[in-house]
Amino acid sequence: MTVSNDKALHSGGIHVCRDGPRDAPALLLIHGTAAPASWWDPMVPLLTGSHRVIRIDLLGCGQSTEPDGASYAVPDQARRVGAALDGLGVEHVIVVGHSSGGAFATALAEQRPGLVTALVLISTGPDMAAYIAKEVPIRAASWADLTDDQIRQAMSDGFRPGFEIPQSYVDQFRAIDFSVFSAVAPVLRRRLPRCSRRDS
Repeated sequence: MTVSNDKALHSGGIHVCRDGPRDAPALLLIHGTAAPASWWDPMVPLLTGSHRVIRIDLLGCGQSTEPDGASYAVPDQARRVGAALDGLGVEHVIVVGHSSGGAFATALAEQRPGLVTALVLISTGPDMAAYIAKEVPIRAASWADLTDDQIRQAMSDGFRPGFEIPQSYVDQFRAIDFSVFSAVAPVLRRRLPRCSRRDS
């Protein structure tokens, strides 16, 4: 099996990574709030045997651009992802969203039902009341000064008890752009209740 690893900046400033056979079914992985697509790296070798794996950095995240005045609204981000898939010639895709990435994945499925053939949501709740993580006192002003232990504490609810969070995850968390994080978080809080009411 030939596995490719292409990385490119597509239209709209969206950074895209592709791995796996070009003729395999497309599988899109969408990361959570302000995280990079590289958070999916450990999963890629497990998926490329059967899928063409596509990872994107949402606008303002990872290696994607962060233009002044850009909208981080969920529908706008979803439209950019759809445009990037169009640029790759993808006609049908299974979409996986992790955490808040599930909101972007759902929006893409709503906008492009002919494109999205299946939807997988990982740790995505129906509204903010489903958020069960402990509050960790991290202030924006001290973002750059956090210790590795503080970061591990902030991330700990995302892992089974006793799991030793790798340094690479800590480093990726530290690389999150807090301005993007703070811009995306309220957008998600406003969208989730609307989704929950519509589906009830």
